[in-house]
Amino acid sequence: MADPKHFDVVEAINIHMQDASGALKRVDRELARKQWNDLRWTFESNGANVDVLLPAPEVLNGVKLPDFCFAANQAFPILDGTKRVVMARMKSALRQKEISFYEDWFRNDGWEIIAVPNTIFEGCGDAIADWKNGVLWAGYGHRTELGAYEFVQSQIDIEIIPVKILSPEFYHLDTCLSVLNSETVAYVEGAFDPDVLVQLNRVYKNVIPISAKEGLRFFAGNCFSADGKNVILQSGANLFCHELKKIGLNPVEVDTSEFLKSGGSVFCMKNKLS
Repeated sequence: MADPKHFDVVEAINIHMQDASGALKRVDRELARKQWNDLRWTFESNGANVDVLLPAPEVLNGVKLPDFCFAANQAFPILDGTKRVVMARMKSALRQKEISFYEDWFRNDGWEIIAVPNTIFEGCGDAIADWKNGVLWAGYGHRTELGAYEFVQSQIDIEIIPVKILSPEFYHLDTCLSVLNSETVAYVEGAFDPDVLVQLNRVYKNVIPISAKEGLRFFAGNCFSADGKNVILQSGANLFCHELKKIGLNPVEVDTSEFLKSGGSVFCMKNKLS
């Protein structure tokens, strides 16, 4: 996870960052800090060991990095036992400035750094890897460019399945698809090319639809399970929680409402390293 000290909404790089009038949403930083601390505790209490990347200092012209805490986007760790990581190339110029701080952290932790060629690739925001089943769900259409996966394929020995994201509300694949364990995946209805459902049903025993309403209002598709049993998600998605319980999974509801203002929630705020 990455410290949210400078979290804010300063530029509308997705549609969630503006209110109905078009104004940027205002962040309660004290509440955001509490929510981030609570989420970290929830991860840890569900079996995860959490390392924290300290906040980046001010950068050029005193600009802070408001989205620094969304740690899923800056890198794609290759979890095949080789401890290699593909660094992202972000579409937003402001977010691109985050990469060097993450790269330094990975290098200091002993990871081999791999630079992606000159193409947009937004890390685990779009590249959802299921290492147990040997599949990478390759989101593209709003941020990551499809061509980026040709390079990714040269680095990993798993099947890559392209997923064209249709709706701008779900600008990253991690907002509308989550692999919960080796048998279970959840997805937001209508968010991406419906042909992908054939592939999801081929790989997983349990394919759980999330209504577009709960996916948009509660970012239910941005959930995460550290242990394959407990599913951490923004509170309020009652229909999705019911579906999880039906197959024996345990919903763990948290409050990420301040981070929703920036278009992010549970999955966005961490990167899985093992």
